[in-house]
Amino acid sequence: VMDHWSFLAGFLRRPLTVGAVAPSSARLARTVIRRCNLRDAATVVELGAGTGAITEQILARIGPQTRFIALELDAGHAALLARRFPRAIVCNESAENLQAIVTRLGCDKVDCVISGLPWASMGQRKQEKLMAEVLAVLKPTGQFCGFGYLHAKWYSSTQTFHRRLRETFPAMHISPVVWRNLPPAFAFSCPRSGRMNSSN
Repeated sequence: VMDHWSFLAGFLRRPLTVGAVAPSSARLARTVIRRCNLRDAATVVELGAGTGAITEQILARIGPQTRFIALELDAGHAALLARRFPRAIVCNESAENLQAIVTRLGCDKVDCVISGLPWASMGQRKQEKLMAEVLAVLKPTGQFCGFGYLHAKWYSSTQTFHRRLRETFPAMHISPVVWRNLPPAFAFSCPRSGRMNSSN
């Protein structure tokens, strides 16, 4: 309940950057990371971690030596994440600074970038800037995944984003709709090498 109130407060403060009125459900979180090989990853990054619904699932699956970095622009959410998940490296910064953040933390490349960002709320220029940051840090064998909301699937901004993913990655998997989420959502997964993982 407190997570829902915190998320709603964040949405009211920053409706264009928070992009949702409620945290992701556990079922959606599991769906987002299902195709990611988190156990063997050296570094995993989450963009737009919110109040930690996906963060919790990531931390339950990464290996003991995996470095996990969570970016969250909302200061209140970032503070909550830091308290709740001491293992995570929480950065109260924009995903537009992803490459600089990864470099500052002493990482070379990232195995998996997991996005909770509201791509449907972004213009093409911002989408391109963020995608450039993701591609700059992602290993050749890495994977980019995230989710979108069903009601926004046919927005022109979503179509532009999906077209960019299909042009950039050799494969793109879209999950069935997760109806037990507010609002209903779907996950996407894009391996950079063309290989899909489905063991998690």
